[in-house]
Amino acid sequence: MPPQHPAPKTVPDGFQSSVFPPPPLMSRDTQNRLFSALLVHLLAVLLWVAIQYFGVGLYQSWFGAIKREISLGILMWTLFWVFCLFNLLMALIPYLSIKLTLVAIELLLTVWGYFPQNPIRGYIYSALIIVLSAGAIYGARVLHRHCTARDLACGLKEEVRDET
Repeated sequence: MPPQHPAPKTVPDGFQSSVFPPPPLMSRDTQNRLFSALLVHLLAVLLWVAIQYFGVGLYQSWFGAIKREISLGILMWTLFWVFCLFNLLMALIPYLSIKLTLVAIELLLTVWGYFPQNPIRGYIYSALIIVLSAGAIYGARVLHRHCTARDLACGLKEEVRDET
């Protein structure tokens, strides 16, 4: 006669059991997507700061001294923080159509703020927003594909599929 196993013990709600570990909050693919998107969008924000820092000197050499208008300084910093917020949202949201809508909204805010009084700055900041945001979206997708392909080559995806 086969040995009898005791009935499994029930675990009260709120307690963890070593026999039945809790399921993961996110799949490995979602973790890869979030990590790659946050990394690339952070790089886009750092590039904005570097371009802003070095671009002011270039702008002064091409177009002369910058007028010290308080409203343009506030607008520039407001656009920077909007850029940071929108890039965080783009990193967290998985849908491309929503990401492109956020880029369009950000572009419209820039156009509304700079045109027609400051067309050169409007063109520069509009191009900066489009290039950095679209580049970050594309870069995050490429990095995610690379991480996913590496996981498939290492056999990690099969382990995750077996657990779920």
